[in-house]
Amino acid sequence: MANFKAALEALAVGKLKHESLSKQLDSILRTSPNFINKMLAELDEVYGQKKLEDKQYSVLKNQITKFRKAHILKANKNVFVEKPLAITLDELNIIDETYHKINQYDAVRLMVGFNRRYAPHIIKMKTLLESSKSPKSIIMTVNAGTISKDHWVQDINIGGGRIIGEGCHFIDLMRHLVGHKIVDFTTTIMGNVPGIETREDKASISLSFEDGSFGTIHYFSNGSSSFPKERIEVFCDNAVLQIDNYLVLTGYGWPGFKKMKLFKQDKGQKACAKAFIESIVNGNDSPIPYDEVFESSRVSIEVANSLRN
Repeated sequence: MANFKAALEALAVGKLKHESLSKQLDSILRTSPNFINKMLAELDEVYGQKKLEDKQYSVLKNQITKFRKAHILKANKNVFVEKPLAITLDELNIIDETYHKINQYDAVRLMVGFNRRYAPHIIKMKTLLESSKSPKSIIMTVNAGTISKDHWVQDINIGGGRIIGEGCHFIDLMRHLVGHKIVDFTTTIMGNVPGIETREDKASISLSFEDGSFGTIHYFSNGSSSFPKERIEVFCDNAVLQIDNYLVLTGYGWPGFKKMKLFKQDKGQKACAKAFIESIVNGNDSPIPYDEVFESSRVSIEVANSLRN
């Protein structure tokens, strides 16, 4: 686009319709992806001058960014993406096709920041679970907190909604703890009744795995902030492991293990980024296998679509 900045300023004063700009932008991004970084810089500049509304900015930035991931892969660059990897199956498939095409010739890493895999309590829980070959039953309770329906996170065209945008963490985490592929899922959502602005962030998601394990994620935005934000319970072999808000891991009837405490909550953000960087420095594979990244992302989108239908 010859003068993207001028087009943005025309949009800001109503001389250009968003639909027209979006259509032109989509065409340019597909045929000339080298403009991506320049367009993002100009978009940030115009927005920083208070010329664009928040929603105009968010929609355009999302439109540009979704092409950027595939473009970076095509340039044989390693990519670390803050979740989600994509917000639609079409976007995800573009990334998947690009990844597999590039990796026919070069070993390129693509990793999503599923940081909870790297939390100290999760690492310990995973180690303990590896001693058992029995199917697991898992309950994850997420006291997600309220976010206004007008927030960009709730917009399925910008943030993807809260299940894709945040719920993906817990779908991936359950996949990680079980260590087997997801083979099916079911969903339950709060009823469509007066007074409920957003239903998608008050849902239960049950996952089934190929080894016979199953688990349910209770993702609720209608709880109290005084209640712990996250709780994980795993049942197997007549024993239970429970993580309470990434502060305490307790074993009930678990041979050789009773409790692990931390003074400060650690959800693994720093360790996750460090693992990715070290994989590049040391020439190792991506810390989270790509197939698992893709699977967790795909199931998250499919779950969200199911809740909306």
